[in-house]
Amino acid sequence: MPRTLRSSLVPGVAVAASLVLAAGALATPAGATTTKKKFDINEVGYNEAMRAGAVETYADIPRSIPENVAYSRVSLIKDIEETPPRCWADGAGYWLSEEVEEAVIKGGAAPISEGQSQTDASPYDNPTISRTLRPDASTGDGKAFSDRTPKLPSNGNGPLWTSSCTSDFFGGAGEGDLFSASGAKIAGSSVISQVDKTTGVYTSTGRAYITGISGAFDTMTSLMQVVHAPNQEPKITYRMAFFDSNAGKSAFASDGVEFFGSAVPASQLVEQFNSQSKAFAEQGAAFGPAGLQIFSPSVYPDQDNGRMTITAPAAAGNLGLASRAGTIGQNFGARFATITWTGDNAS
Repeated sequence: MPRTLRSSLVPGVAVAASLVLAAGALATPAGATTTKKKFDINEVGYNEAMRAGAVETYADIPRSIPENVAYSRVSLIKDIEETPPRCWADGAGYWLSEEVEEAVIKGGAAPISEGQSQTDASPYDNPTISRTLRPDASTGDGKAFSDRTPKLPSNGNGPLWTSSCTSDFFGGAGEGDLFSASGAKIAGSSVISQVDKTTGVYTSTGRAYITGISGAFDTMTSLMQVVHAPNQEPKITYRMAFFDSNAGKSAFASDGVEFFGSAVPASQLVEQFNSQSKAFAEQGAAFGPAGLQIFSPSVYPDQDNGRMTITAPAAAGNLGLASRAGTIGQNFGARFATITWTGDNAS
């Protein structure tokens, strides 16, 4: 079990101490005051990550593999008593998941001949990825675990793909815009994450947006913020909006629709969203390409490590092939302006 989930108390000792206190053997003298223990960030462990994308395709084969266009991601990791913490930030034009990018295309696309390195045998390297890791975890010639710089122009006069970590590694940011110039953006995403060293509270804000999906809507924007204090339930603030300038032909009763919630406990998120979306549900039909529908947020355990995972409400469509119904690969689809968080935070 990761140290991030371990209690600082030994169970047997904790129980024994409780029994002694209950018996009054360690009663507090009259007039005595108790002093609250000062917060120490070294006694906190966390493993929190948020990713966002303008378009995210997924395939359950049966493992879920998300692949993003206009992608951003920030992971903040710290074991109890670990110094310093770790920061991993990405911004990219596209990202096909760690499994596909690093293991399939790069690691397994071609056999390694005698005298060749893995890079020689499979030279693929995503040309759009900006990656920052702190502290630098580079080993050998493996680029998966070191800083990476886009091979295409990406300074914002067109694409904008950036990543950064704060100097103390308690925060990071990633941005992946397909087009960003003169303040205008067409499709993209961003994530900004930070852990407060004085309280241990993690705050991460993800944004995703896309415009011009023919037959559906002009613009869709999505925002999700997760605030997670040590040993407490995460609280979620979100806002998701659709806008269609041609109301006469819109899938909406008016020219748009918006869903939002503020500081909603994770355990209440789905119910809170569903209660406010009933009015829109009466408008009913799927809209746009691939029969897009508005999906409620999801709260579930991560497939790899069991940590709590939350996916913000999104527009989604199932693109599965009828020929694969009932077989591997039947559940294939796309989500638009999607944001997903996963993590734990313990002391």
